[in-house]
Amino acid sequence: MDMTNRKSQVGSRHPTIIYRLESSSSMTTIELQNFAFPTLFLVSLMIYLFTLSGVAALTSFTLGFLLSVAYLWSYKMAKGVHGERILLSAAVQVGDEIEEQFVLTNESYLPVIWAEIFDRSTLPGYNASMVVALGSNGSRKWSNNGICSLRGVYTMGPWEIHMGDPFGIFFVRQVIQDKRELVVYPPLAEVPAELIPQSSSHGDTKFLQSFFQVDSTQAFTTRAYVQGDPSRHIHWRTTARRGDLFVKGFEPESRSIVWILPDCDARVHTGSSLDSTEEKMVILVASLAKRLLDTGICVGLLSHTDRVSVLEPSPGLAQFWRILRALSSLRATPSVNLASQLSRSASVVSPGTLLVAVTPSTDIKWVEAWKKIPQFGAIGLQIILLDPTRDTPSKVDHTARRLKSTGVQTRSIKTHHIEPVVGSYGELRRWEFKILPIGKAIVVQRPRPYSPELQGKKR
Repeated sequence: MDMTNRKSQVGSRHPTIIYRLESSSSMTTIELQNFAFPTLFLVSLMIYLFTLSGVAALTSFTLGFLLSVAYLWSYKMAKGVHGERILLSAAVQVGDEIEEQFVLTNESYLPVIWAEIFDRSTLPGYNASMVVALGSNGSRKWSNNGICSLRGVYTMGPWEIHMGDPFGIFFVRQVIQDKRELVVYPPLAEVPAELIPQSSSHGDTKFLQSFFQVDSTQAFTTRAYVQGDPSRHIHWRTTARRGDLFVKGFEPESRSIVWILPDCDARVHTGSSLDSTEEKMVILVASLAKRLLDTGICVGLLSHTDRVSVLEPSPGLAQFWRILRALSSLRATPSVNLASQLSRSASVVSPGTLLVAVTPSTDIKWVEAWKKIPQFGAIGLQIILLDPTRDTPSKVDHTARRLKSTGVQTRSIKTHHIEPVVGSYGELRRWEFKILPIGKAIVVQRPRPYSPELQGKKR
């Protein structure tokens, strides 16, 4: 039986636990794996008690002795084997290398015939599972490396150590609840100048006119609370009157506020992996936010998946990393459509600001829904259409013309023009060596050291 099938069976069966040892970070159990030995022992013992047969006595003694040895062996492994997992390096961007160190120690005088490491990390393509053996009072240390190929928020761990006695009677499982968060940020791309929002007008309201970057202290409206709103903005009087959380809406003193809305409707996205419209959209949103923040504009992010997430507009580099963190975990869902996303966004976006929506959808039914919202005319709207085809003209071009005819600012871009820049946040960090003429190898580059402050604290 191969390791994969064995893991599947071990994880899916209902174990008969006969011993449990718990600590703050792990739980160890001894499970009865082979029922044949105890069953035969009980049968032979019953036969001996009724017949006093010498053969039955020898059989029951032998089986009882094997059961005792097997349990003692398993008990010593449960008490004496300890594992440690150290994240030595962590990724920041796609293409970075991570490195972990595993240490397995056996404090028992009995050897560990086999110990299987079963890793439950969520990083795509990364596998730290393996099988090792340990001598009595021995230890083993090894490293495991992997390349981060996709953006996301992942966990390194938890992990398990599976062991067993030489007779296959008992199974020892040690579950180590040691998890560390790993954030892999999406890459950036060059943004064409025509996609950058410019000063424009809608009715009598001008957008992007100044760079004063604060809200006024004069609240002129309230709205329902959504995930991400600061607690200091809660309007307690309205909350108490309506029995639900409401926050203040501020009259913006800044006209240079841009909200970005990525379309999270999974039904309109096509392609897979790095070539999907979803990944291209995330890269474009991150790049667009970077360009706008670099010019001093306040940028906010709205995402509508299974819940509404709001990242309030703010300027500066710190806001850029907050946006990247939010985009790292963004995943499209079939439970929303662009019309509902725009309608919900209108209740969050302040009048006098600009909302930029990025979508591959060619359905413009949402336009009528947008024009029916109370804030229509006070909020600027720009649509960036993603075109996954290489055809010219395409269906997206036709959609862009229709949207422009309705008065909606519209831009379009071919997804194959959104090319990720390798090393967007600095040089890729991997193990690289150089061989000197004398034959000695020296380290030219090493992976980025793990930092809880950079990647998120240990959980």
